[in-house]
Parts: sequence; structure tokens; C-alpha cells
Amino acid sequence: MGRAAYHVSFFAAVLIASGVADVAAAFVVYRRRGSPGRDALCVAMLATAVWSFAYALELAATGTAHRELWGAVKYIGVTLVPPAWLVFALQYTG
Repeated sequence: MGRAAYHVSFFAAVLIASGVADVAAAFVVYRRRGSPGRDALCVAMLATAVWSFAYALELAATGTAHRELWGAVKYIGVTLVPPAWLVFALQYTG
């Protein structure tokens, strides 16, 4: 892979903003000690942030190799979100 070139479109910018909001929400939730499901919700929010950032970089990448790389990284978040939500729901409902 050579030098990376990116062109941030409107859609990539929205995904970046969404990722920043997810990280901020995870930080706020993490500070609420003793809340049921806190850790699982933080993992779900951070996984969603990884998904958003990687998808934004996939859309912004101009080269095929970089698009494939960010497309693969995107699946880290994609695969972590469902089990994190399940654990959160189970912990929250007792």
C-alpha cells in the first residue's frame, strides 16, 4: 500500500461526527458508577464508534487497498455490537 489519499465527503463527515458522539456518550456512561449494564453499554458505544470511523475512512479512501483495509476493520465494530447489546440488555433487566 502506497501513500494514503482520502477525500472526505458529506457522508463520511456525518459518520465521523457520529463516531465522536458515540465516544462522548461512552465516556459519560462510564462515569456513572454503579449503573446496571454500564460496561456492556460502553463496549457497545465504542464498537459503534469503531464501526463509524472505519466506515467513514472506507468511504473517504481513494485507493482500493485502503478501502479493503477499512472495510475489514469495520467488521470489528460490526461483530462486537450485537453481543454487547445482548449483555447490556441482560444486565440492565437483571
